[in-house]
Amino acid sequence: GKDRARFYEYSLGSARETRDWYYKAGHILGNDIVKNRLQILTEIIRLLLTIVPEERMHSLREDPPAYDVLES
Repeated sequence: GKDRARFYEYSLGSARETRDWYYKAGHILGNDIVKNRLQILTEIIRLLLTIVPEERMHSLREDPPAYDVLES
C-alpha cells in the first residue's frame, strides 16, 4: 500500500509538471493542442487526487489551475 501510494504521488507530481510544460510551450504548439492536453492532464490529476488519499489515509487537494489558454 505505501509503495503504491508513493508511486501515485510521483505520478501526481509528474502530471503537474507536465501540465506546466505544456502551458509554457503554448506559443510553439498552438492553443488547440495545449487546451486539449491541459484538459487531459487536469483529469489525470483529478483522478490521482482521488486515489492517493485512499492509499495514504489522508486528504490532498488541488487548487484550480491558473492557466489561461486563448481561444484562436
